[in-house]
This record gives sequence, C-alpha cells and structure tokens, in this order.
Amino acid sequence: MTDDELDLDDRDALLVYADVLQQRGDPRGELIVLQDRGSADAERAHLAAHPELLADIATLGRFTSRLGFIVAAELIGCTRDEVARVLAHPSCRFLRDLSIAAGHDAMKRALVAIAHPHVRSVVIEQDVVGEDDESWEVLSGFIGDHAMLVFDADHLHAAASAMFERLPRLERVTVTGWELFSSIASPTLRELVVADGSPTCRRGTRIHLPALERLAWHYRTDNTGTRVDVDPDDDLAWLWRAELPALRHLDLSGARVTRPLLAIPPLRALAAQLATLWLPGDALGERDDAVLAQLRSHAPALRHLRELGITRPRRATPKLMARAAAILPNVRWR
Repeated sequence: MTDDELDLDDRDALLVYADVLQQRGDPRGELIVLQDRGSADAERAHLAAHPELLADIATLGRFTSRLGFIVAAELIGCTRDEVARVLAHPSCRFLRDLSIAAGHDAMKRALVAIAHPHVRSVVIEQDVVGEDDESWEVLSGFIGDHAMLVFDADHLHAAASAMFERLPRLERVTVTGWELFSSIASPTLRELVVADGSPTCRRGTRIHLPALERLAWHYRTDNTGTRVDVDPDDDLAWLWRAELPALRHLDLSGARVTRPLLAIPPLRALAAQLATLWLPGDALGERDDAVLAQLRSHAPALRHLRELGITRPRRATPKLMARAAAILPNVRWR
C-alpha cells in the first residue's frame, strides 16, 4: 500500500499500514495502534518519546488526532509561513477541519497559504482593525492616497480567493471577516456561514457555488467593530449576482437592514428556489400593520416555502404572530 492509497476512514487498511511502519521503525506506526486502542496515557508517553512526530508545529496550535494523523487543527495568530508549515506537515496529511484566527491584516496573508487535498471544513476568524495593523493607518488617515493604493494592492484578495481552488474537497466554510476575497468559487462547497462581516470585495465580486445548499449571512459590524445597518441594494448586491443554483436554505436573520427585505425584487426572485428563508424581524417593517401588509402582499411568492423564519423583535406579540400565521401558515418565529 502506498501513501497515496491511504484512507483515514479505512481502519483495517490503516492498521495494516501501521504494521508496515513499525517494521520500518517508524514511530507513527505505534501511534496509529495506540490511538486505535484509545490508550491515552501510552499515546502521550509515545509522543513525548518521539517529538519528531509533531516537530515544528506542536506550539502553533491545538490539534486533534485520529489513527496516527491530525484531523483537526486550530491555529491562532499564525503567520502565512506557519500556516503553510502546518498544512504541509506529514502528521496533517489527512487534515479535515481547519480553524484559523488572526489579526485583521495577518489574516489576509495567512489565507494565501491555505492549500490541502483533504480539508473539508474551514473556519476563518479575522479580528477587527487594531492599532498594529497597516489598515489602522489607512482608516485613521495617517498615510496619503498613494500609500493607500499600495496597501490596497497588498490586500492579496485574488491570491486569497484562490484558496477555494486549492481545497478540492471543501464542503463548509464559516467566516468572520471583511473584504478578504475578490471572488468565491468552489464546485464542492455546500454550506457557507458568514458569522459577521462582509468577506467579499463588493465591486466585481464573483460568487460561483454550484453545489451550495445553505447560506447564512449575519452582517452586524464593520471592520472596526462598529454596528452597521445593511443596505440591501449595496451590501447585498453580491448575493443578487451570485450563481447559486442549488441553494435551498437562506438565513439573513442576523443583519439589521435599512428597509423591508421583501420589497427587494431580487430576494423575491431568489425565494422561488428556496425551501427555507429566515429574515430579521425589522426587515418586514416597524409597525404591526406594516409587517402584516408585507406578508399579505408577498404571500404568493412565499407560500411554497417549508419555513419562513422571522427573528422576533421585542414588539412582537402573540396577536401579531397569530395574525401572521393566518396569512402564511409557514411563518416561524424565534
């Protein structure tokens, strides 16, 4: 059996491989056996006796291993070179879950290093702009227009966007971040969760995700941590242009919008292909009669939904919810 033929889900084959490694004197063979047995104390002793198994990466993050290989890595504050070192390490050959947390500017550079044939899930947590970031000087007006243009080129948007091409088995991405990508294109991505922020550059952003089934976007703050209101025509323009033929579940409930979302024709058009749609309570209007009028006006375009979810605003009363259910029985509140 060659290394290329290994499959972490094939326990029997890995145990055969472990036997081969042990015959070669490779300490990873014993590690596979110990982790298969669940011998935690013996595993720790073995790793202590063979630090080369995690050489150069042990201090760079928290790791979860199974059958001799790291399957999940959580990296905090790593540089681009450190991220590349972790992903290229022999112990991370079968890495599936990757989580990266970094500063505002450091994250833009770290994303360039992400490439792996087996990673299926990526979590990106970019911090807001801090005083140590070059972006802080740009935002504060401490450098001139020319320097600002130079810095803008250094955002590495296009190089970061290529991350999706370098992850051929990617299925799920969760991101907190701002203007990280100039495009998002993946033939395998099935779920995208934007926990906060707006990770794409709005101008010319291309979103091509033919397999995406679930999308959640919760835009709450800008890259300084300031609470923002969402303009559907501007901040959601990327969504209206996106190529999402398989999308069935859309959650916009975390955004604070400037006007009723159901009044936006592109959303009503997108709703035709959905099974579930979640909206922020304020997206339907500020008064009960406005909420009911929105539901009544757009009921024909929403009745097919298995679930029309609304985050319950403080003013929502049992009476309002009952009247909404009379118009659209598929309405759910939370």
